[in-house]
Amino acid sequence: VFFRGVFPTARLTENERMNLPLAEGIAAALHGEPSDGRLPMDVSFSPFQSAVLQTVAAIPFGRTRTYGKVALLAGRPGAARAVGQVMGSNPLPLIFP
Repeated sequence: VFFRGVFPTARLTENERMNLPLAEGIAAALHGEPSDGRLPMDVSFSPFQSAVLQTVAAIPFGRTRTYGKVALLAGRPGAARAVGQVMGSNPLPLIFP
């Protein structure tokens, strides 16, 4: 139900085996543990959003980066505010913290 509201045009599949990596990733995040990073998703983002989210996903567990540093690492120095907008509208904060 949650994902239907966030991704109204997505084709959602109720398949426990297929969705197990996502469920395990969420459980790990809720227990303060890093995910193994292998979450198969078919979600559409703009190239900039993808670059930001991939950069954020690569931050080691328990570490932080400023929006300015994320912008620099994503190849868009000076785009800290845009990174903030991407993260502010992040539909998957347990996956891309």
